[in-house]
Formats: sequence, C-alpha cells, structure tokens
Amino acid sequence: MNTATIWKGIIMLGALSLVPCSSFAAPATVDYSSQIEEKQQEIDALNKKIADLSSKRSQTASEADKIAVTLEQLKADLQRANAQLAKTQVTISNVKSQSSDTSAKVSDLEKQINAKKEELDALVRQLYEFEQVPLVQVFFDSQSLSDVLSQRDAYALLQQRAVGLLADMHSKQDDLQQQKSELDKQADDLTQLQQLQDAQAQDLADKKSAQKQFLQQKQQQQAQYESLLADAQAARDEIKRQVFTLQNGSIKISLNTANDMAKFAGKVTGVRPALIIAVLKVESGVGSNLGSGSFPTNMPLIRNQEAFLRITKKLGIDPYKAPLSRAGAMGPAQIMPTTWEGMEPRIEQLMNKQPVNPYELADAFVATGIFLADRGAADPAQEAEALQKYVGGIYWQGQSWYSDKVLAVAREYENQGL
Repeated sequence: MNTATIWKGIIMLGALSLVPCSSFAAPATVDYSSQIEEKQQEIDALNKKIADLSSKRSQTASEADKIAVTLEQLKADLQRANAQLAKTQVTISNVKSQSSDTSAKVSDLEKQINAKKEELDALVRQLYEFEQVPLVQVFFDSQSLSDVLSQRDAYALLQQRAVGLLADMHSKQDDLQQQKSELDKQADDLTQLQQLQDAQAQDLADKKSAQKQFLQQKQQQQAQYESLLADAQAARDEIKRQVFTLQNGSIKISLNTANDMAKFAGKVTGVRPALIIAVLKVESGVGSNLGSGSFPTNMPLIRNQEAFLRITKKLGIDPYKAPLSRAGAMGPAQIMPTTWEGMEPRIEQLMNKQPVNPYELADAFVATGIFLADRGAADPAQEAEALQKYVGGIYWQGQSWYSDKVLAVAREYENQGL
C-alpha cells in the first residue's frame, strides 16, 4: 500500500471523528412544587386559624367555652404539625429526585469526557503519523500534486478537530464541576431536611401528648392549659426549683450558673439571654427524645465526618463514643460539625480559650448565641425568623411551630429576671 492510500484512510478517519457525541437527555422527573405549595397553603390556613382561636380564647369569659376553644386550638396545632412534617417529607423526596438526576448527569458527563479523551488520543496518533511522512515523499510516491494537497488539508483538518476537542473537553469538565457542586449542595439540603424532619416529628409527638394530657385533666384544670405548655411548664417547674436540666439528663446545674452562662453569651453576641437558654432547652429535647445517633452511621456527608474527626481528635474524644443526634448534630446546641468548625475561631475569641468544645455547656451557650446572631436574632423584631432559620435552614419559612415553642420557654426565663 503506497503513502497516498494511507493518507486517504487517515482523512476518512478524521472526517468520522467530527461526528459529535450525544448530549445528556435528562429523564422526566416528578414536579413536587405543586405538592409543596399545597402543603404550605394548608399550613398558612392553620396558622390563621390558630391565631384566631388564640384571640378568641383570650376574649372568652366562660370557663366551658375556654375549654372548647383550647381543645379546638390543640387540634389545629396537631393538624399543623402533621402538615409541616408532610411538607418536609415531600421536599425531601424532591431533593432526592434532583440529586438522582444530578448523579445521572455527572455519570454521563464523565463518560463523554472519557470518550473525548480516547478520540483525542487517536487524533494525536494520526497527527504524529502525518508528521513522519514529508510532503515531498507523498509527491514522489503518488506522483500527484492532488495527493500532496489532500494530505495538507487532512493535516489541517485533524489539527482543527484536536483543538475543538480540547475546547469541548474543557467545557464538559467545567460543566462536570458545576454538577458536582450542585450534588454537594443537594447533600447538604438533605442533611438539613433530616434535622428539620426530626424536630418536626418530635413536635408532633409533643402535640399528641399535650392533647392527650388536656383531655385527661379535670375541667377546672383544663382552662389553665396552654397549647405550648409542655416545654414552657417544664422550664417553669425548673425555675421554681432553681435548677437547669437538659432533657436528656446529661447536664444538671444550678439555675444561677445557667443564667450566668446565658448572660455572658448574650453580652458577647448581642442576643437576648432568655432566648439563648430557651433554644438550648428545646434543642436538647429534640436531640435526646429522638434517640442517640452514632458515628459514622448518622453522619452521611464525608465533609461532616472529616470535620467531626478533626474536632474529636483535638478534644481527645473517641468519635465512636461521642453522642450525636439522629441527624449527626453535636452537643446541647445540636450543631453540625462543619458549622461548628466555621464558628470555632469566633467562639475561641469570645471565650478566650482553646480548644472550645461543642459538648461543654458554656461553649454551647456562646455557639448558640453566634448562630442566632448570624440569622438576625440580635434584633428583637427578627427573633422569630432567626429561630425558624435555626431549625429550618434554607427551608425556614413556615416553621413558626418552633419559634412559638422557643419563645414560650424564653418568656418563662425572662419572667424570672433573665
């Protein structure tokens, strides 16, 4: 076979390589937006109903009527808790579906990039073969000027294709990086939603218990019962006994000591001390009542695992024995490891100590203050929104059940002078 025939074959290969790769076709996905919007409308309607019932109860003189209104309010609270939990579950399904689509895109992009790498390798080999045969030799082998011109055109075509492939690969790699970043964000969303779901499940259990307790009480006692009594009453009883106890029983100190910690945290962060102590009181209940988590089972994100290992190593704690919530949060403030690491320098600066410890109550008070302040809680008008962001993150809207609960507990501490 002469040189000219070889070049004609190479030209054909180069032309074939110009056929573009197929692009990713995203599979059809369920549109969850209407389901989420429907649940939010249900929650908004229940919020209005609860507010109306609360106003009606305060204006009702008859004890019997008060009992009826309070019972209706408890039922509405229970319906709202169910609706909020259902909305979060739909949102989790939505994020999981998005994550699955993104994973498919990542896989397809990786296949496309590998295919283009193989194509580029073939083009480089073809270009190398071109460079090994001088144009003069082609002319003498074929004794045709047209073969020489064809070889030159083929060489230029292959060079153009190689440059195009490189540009396309860079574009695909940029797209791949964006999809991987989106996948990381979706993983964060799932962790946040799991925490929110845990908190809402606990709130739903509290509402059911409150309703049962209300129905069991005597008529004269029922009129005194409030929808948020469960957590507020526990705080009130402790204040009378001058103690502060986290609901998992792991920490029990004098109320004066807890107040001093709350006042210090409030002073250095600008957040109302009663609000900080109330968050810790409520958060400890969410973390403990849902069962103890363990590492690494309840910490699916690799970066949280890595952060947790760094934190426990620094503190000399066995990571496999350190208590965690079911969503992988640490300590009384129920803070995720990466979030703790992000706040750690400020906690150390404000407390003038190293290292700080998410499992120590004093450190948890300051961490809670910082977390709330970052979400606007230093402004009394923004407290409710900041509390909802504390529990719901980017899904904070509609989480008034949590802010109502914490603010009710905060009032008890504020009433005793905090």
